[in-house]
Amino acid sequence: MQPIVQNADAEARAFWEALNPSFATVFHFIDTTDLINVKPGTYILDDDNAWVIIMECDMKEQEKALLEIHDNYLDLQMPVSVAENYGYKLRSECKFPKAPLDTIKDIQFFDDPISELIEVQPGQFVVFDTCHAHAPTIGFGSIKKLIGKIRKR
Repeated sequence: MQPIVQNADAEARAFWEALNPSFATVFHFIDTTDLINVKPGTYILDDDNAWVIIMECDMKEQEKALLEIHDNYLDLQMPVSVAENYGYKLRSECKFPKAPLDTIKDIQFFDDPISELIEVQPGQFVVFDTCHAHAPTIGFGSIKKLIGKIRKR
């Protein structure tokens, strides 16, 4: 199943919270934090079950974007300042690893071509499951964004 871009409304949140209660912790952070002014960094919310990364970075051209996968964590990706594009491909279709899976950081990069682009606007989010490879921060200019890391159950 392809990742679905969703508005950060009550209906979308209830869907994800029913699948994994740690989503509620991430949504609470989103609701109670001034995302425009919060400092970049990692915010631990529930030990290793849920945390948030706030980052500011330059976006990159699609051709320079690497697909990434995770074994243990779902990624909730939410642009804060501007729209962001994400490359997408099924994990099972990735054939060209850049290096072995880093089990400490729970990440592996692939140099495969992107199958599809997904655009997400501020106020929306997309969740990438462990069956999805994704290439974030595709676009031009700079971005401030939130990444919620939720332990897969």
